[in-house]
Amino acid sequence: MIHSSMVRATALALVLISTQSLALFDAQLLIGSVSGDIGGTSVKDGSTTDVAAHLDPIPLVPVGFGLRISHRKFDIEGATGSFEGIMVSPEVYAWFPFGSLKPYGKLGWVASGKFANDAFSYGGNTLKLTYDVSASYLGVGVIYSFIPLVGILLEYETIVDGKLKPDLDPLPSADLSTATIFIGVEVGL
Repeated sequence: MIHSSMVRATALALVLISTQSLALFDAQLLIGSVSGDIGGTSVKDGSTTDVAAHLDPIPLVPVGFGLRISHRKFDIEGATGSFEGIMVSPEVYAWFPFGSLKPYGKLGWVASGKFANDAFSYGGNTLKLTYDVSASYLGVGVIYSFIPLVGILLEYETIVDGKLKPDLDPLPSADLSTATIFIGVEVGL
């Protein structure tokens, strides 16, 4: 005869192990360090703060779709002022719940993005150039859930085919290639 307390404990253990795949919605806050290059010139002192949210439309299938908003700021060797901008990116998010660990991957593309920098100053006036951003990115990471539906994460992301196109027509586009290491938190609902 099976004791009801044993059945309850087993059911609770199974739910706690698989709660990451039971979340219908998750939100992430990520803070990262950016390195790479723009048009062959090194990025230095780069930082980013990202917010992402994903919807898992099919229960128990570990694939979600979401939106990521990224605020990035970095210096370029030899450039005057910092590059700073916002990128808005839809992304696909897939994971594999494995106990308290959740390895995952992301694929996204920048739907809207704008960067600006102070090109040069003369006589107290500063010329600010703006750039449209187009890019795709890949990310891989792992989340450790210390309590159900709440976890800390470590993620590596790389922009694979980025372009910065200046708003001034005669200026050429520049390739954008970055690697970012994030730490952050995820909360599932």
